[in-house]
Amino acid sequence: VLLTSCAALCMLFGKIRWQLPVEDISVWAGVEEGKKVILATYGKHGLKHWGREHLSVVIQNTGTPLDGSMKVRARVIGDHRLQLLDENGKPLSDAFPTSLGTLRLRAFRELIHLGPIPRVASSALFVVPGLITFWSSDSTHANMVYVYLAAFVMFMAVVALDRSEGRKKHLNTPLQRRLVSFSDRLRKLHPKHSLCPAGPQRGITVSQLLHLYDFFAPVIMERDMYYVCNNIVRPLTKHRKISYAELAGPTQMSWFCSHYWGHGLRKTVMALAVHARTCDEQWHRSEVRADIPTTHPSSSMVRRSVSTVWQDHSYWICTFSNNQWKIPEELGNGDASNSSFYLAIHSKACKGVCMVLDESTHPLHRSWCLFELLQTIGIQQRRPDDFAGLLYCTESGVISFGAPAYEVALSLGKALTAVRLEDSVASTQEDKDMIDKLVMDSVGSFAEMDHFVVSKIRKDLISVRENFMQDFEQLDAVLGKREAGNEVQLEARIIETL
Repeated sequence: VLLTSCAALCMLFGKIRWQLPVEDISVWAGVEEGKKVILATYGKHGLKHWGREHLSVVIQNTGTPLDGSMKVRARVIGDHRLQLLDENGKPLSDAFPTSLGTLRLRAFRELIHLGPIPRVASSALFVVPGLITFWSSDSTHANMVYVYLAAFVMFMAVVALDRSEGRKKHLNTPLQRRLVSFSDRLRKLHPKHSLCPAGPQRGITVSQLLHLYDFFAPVIMERDMYYVCNNIVRPLTKHRKISYAELAGPTQMSWFCSHYWGHGLRKTVMALAVHARTCDEQWHRSEVRADIPTTHPSSSMVRRSVSTVWQDHSYWICTFSNNQWKIPEELGNGDASNSSFYLAIHSKACKGVCMVLDESTHPLHRSWCLFELLQTIGIQQRRPDDFAGLLYCTESGVISFGAPAYEVALSLGKALTAVRLEDSVASTQEDKDMIDKLVMDSVGSFAEMDHFVVSKIRKDLISVRENFMQDFEQLDAVLGKREAGNEVQLEARIIETL
């Protein structure tokens, strides 16, 4: 009786709080089926439909709007994968990608939909023989109490063990393993965290960006800053509640990065790396034009500049420089002039603003990027000699430096012809209203802001065109010389044959 009762209780209730760690949630685009949101579990989920087309599930601790939603359903499409649906059973087409969180069924649904045989049916195989054995014996009432007391203790032990195993699985997901390993690396590199006030001191170098991206590339892939912040930055800084820059070792910023959070981290890092390299190459060319002899003591520094020093360029990037646990304070508690953005961009250490762009021009549709653009205009007027102003940075090169990214430059120019900064949006209406008011108070109208952006890109496109023509003429000259040489050789062969 004891064994059968315990077995029944364990099978019935041991998995009531069944849950599995989420390995990944991402959007997949099919040619015929369109977009669909796929949830991958860490380990086999063991779910069965048993007559239902889809199951009601609960997703928690992902840091996305899916958390705790009562309107999420799932369709089993593999041992490790589920397709997420809305409350009407229609496929979800959009979701914030994440590699965190847990999945479970609604209360008591595990009894029906978990395992190859429903738990209610399998438990009955143990309950019925146990009851028959119990009532057919000469057991007293006291014995019955002892039996079920022992069964309850067994049940609690199984539940505790099950939850312990769940926590172990949660800590062993691919992302969690990388987070633990990377945290250990940072502790070895920086045993004592360097705390510093918001502003220009929280710069992060290209080397640190590359280190972060290279380590987490298998999980980041082409994902954006929303993913990076929720899945990497916040978990890494959760214990200390500090910015990532302070955790990794802050540096004095040299450049301010204006970017769109929907932009992939890889594209952002590559654009800034190209900018850093370009700055070093320009400095190298200026040193060469100064006729520095190869035996000059600084010649080794020049060579190092072209190879590695560019990785030391430091950028203020809100995702990494802001304390993501104290966002209201970082935004100035409603006063933009006290925000970390304002303090960083107005610092004398700031050499210019790198706006990371692609053909979509998304940053120019965001209110906080508009705020940064407004500050750039004012600073450039006050510091015309030592402030580079607004630089359009892409993976292919810095458009503002006349980079040979011709197709990107043309696409960017075409996109900017239709941009209206007045239509920019923010995460909250309060932020948009505050920034719109600053624009009106500072320059009088959005038309002036649009004029600045258009004038800037037109000037940069002219520079790109000049560089293109110069490269084209050089190539034409080389091809012309080769063509002339081939003609001489051909004439010589004809004379020999005659």
